[in-house]
Amino acid sequence: MPSFEEAYDNYTKSGQGQTTAQMYDAQRDANLANMEAEYNRSRSQAQADAEKIAGNYRQQFNDLGAQYERQRRNYNQAAAANGINTGAASQAQLAQNAAYQRAYGQLGTAQAQEEANAARGLSNLESAYRSQVNAAIANADYNKANALLQGYQDDRNRQMQEAQMMAGYGIFDGYNNLYGADTANTMRELWIAQNPLLAYNTGSIDAERYRAMTGSYPPGYQAPASGGGYYGGSSRRRTGETEGSTLADQLSALASSGLKVAGSAASQAANQYSPFVNAIATGVQNAWNDAQRNGTPAANGQAAPAANPTTSGNALSPYSNWYANVMRLTNR
Repeated sequence: MPSFEEAYDNYTKSGQGQTTAQMYDAQRDANLANMEAEYNRSRSQAQADAEKIAGNYRQQFNDLGAQYERQRRNYNQAAAANGINTGAASQAQLAQNAAYQRAYGQLGTAQAQEEANAARGLSNLESAYRSQVNAAIANADYNKANALLQGYQDDRNRQMQEAQMMAGYGIFDGYNNLYGADTANTMRELWIAQNPLLAYNTGSIDAERYRAMTGSYPPGYQAPASGGGYYGGSSRRRTGETEGSTLADQLSALASSGLKVAGSAASQAANQYSPFVNAIATGVQNAWNDAQRNGTPAANGQAAPAANPTTSGNALSPYSNWYANVMRLTNR
């Protein structure tokens, strides 16, 4: 009997289970592909914006330097025109230069901050994408596993219903597939014990076992006679069976038709059954020889058969034609 893990694994790799798994895998892959495409678009835009930062600040640095040069030149010209001494002019230039350096440093700090923010934005974008991917995979796997488990349980319930229905007719193959041979055989024997007549009618047991279980033969079954037939036996035909319905009668009819296994128009098709026919002929010959040696039971009041099976009046003469025909049928 397969374990749950083995049965579940087999379900997911074949039939409806495999179809369900493939469907959920396709949905997951499509969702992941859309997420990746969106992430790539967002990352490309963020990278483009980050690359513009240096160019934007370069222009600002150039504008700041040009402004400083204009201010310095204008001041020098004004100082010369107004007769400002060298010491005063030098102090003014130092103040202008300090203001320029502060502005330049602040501009550099702003650029570095903006570039750091851009890099952090890219990192956060990638982290968010990875988290979404992991969440999507986990969610897809959960949905797939849930669907597969539900499908497996539904399939299992269907198999159990079918097994239960067929078991009502003595067929326990379904339980054998579900629980293994030992359990199925135990259930079969229990069913036979509870339903001997149905078991007999469905061919699960024979008349002798039915009798052993119930103390009598099944309804409609003709019990064996105490004498007659070969060695006091009986044909044991059921009520309604007539001559010609047993295997022996059918063989006799076939033999009487004159069909030969070999050397006839049907020889090509019949030759494949020659081992079976030879086995029948050998069995018939052995039985006949045995009957000739031992005779029939004295309780039947019959004399021992003559050596010639076709001699009229001996105990085996009713079967002589059948014997001769079977021998002819097998080319003996």
